[in-house]
Amino acid sequence: MRKLSIFLFTILIFVACKTESTTDVADTQQEEKTPMQENLAKYTDFTLSADLSTLSDNQKEIVKILIEAATVMDELFWYESYGDKATFLDGIEDADTKTFATYNYGPWDRLDGNASFVEGVGEKPEGTNFYPADMKRSLKKLN
Repeated sequence: MRKLSIFLFTILIFVACKTESTTDVADTQQEEKTPMQENLAKYTDFTLSADLSTLSDNQKEIVKILIEAATVMDELFWYESYGDKATFLDGIEDADTKTFATYNYGPWDRLDGNASFVEGVGEKPEGTNFYPADMKRSLKKLN
């Protein structure tokens, strides 16, 4: 029984030391991240997929139409959220900042109270392009 206890204790020590070493490596890698890389770490890339093999040909065509409609809606959302997407993104040189701007549909961090993360861009306008700029707040019914 004593030999078994010593064996288990040795394994426990080995595992604990290995875990600590892995943590040190992870901490070192985190220290090397730029602030924008830390912002990007808030998000996770994923691939959305579905098994369409059970759909009829007509249903598959409908899925294609829905994807086309979603692409148009995405462009409209960009306009409502910021304005001219192409001009804005073309003006950003840093790849990480450009990616982060794409995730946020503009220069304001949606997970950080719409704080601006692009130099020279101020506070997010109240209605952006969704409402006319001269519309009064009471008419917008913003909460």
